[in-house]
Amino acid sequence: MAAKRRRIVASQAFGVVEVSWAEFLRAIALEPEPLVIKSEKKTFFGSNPTGRFRYLASVKGLVFFVDYIDSEDQTLPESAIVIEAETIKVPKDI
Repeated sequence: MAAKRRRIVASQAFGVVEVSWAEFLRAIALEPEPLVIKSEKKTFFGSNPTGRFRYLASVKGLVFFVDYIDSEDQTLPESAIVIEAETIKVPKDI
């Protein structure tokens, strides 16, 4: 229980801004080489990919987040450094 409370307090202090895909692209355009974390949504049992992705990036001290979007809608700038993660958890998931 105490560990969960610490996670919640840490995430509240940290903060994540959920935006649309267009606003996410606009935010990461402010960085010359944005670091973007990407995670694919899996089926309920976690075995099959769905073709939908979450994205997370830090820009000027704020963390921007896009919830699952379809793979055909993704076009990141060529300068973006993309790291694939198993999962991305944000405060609304806790």
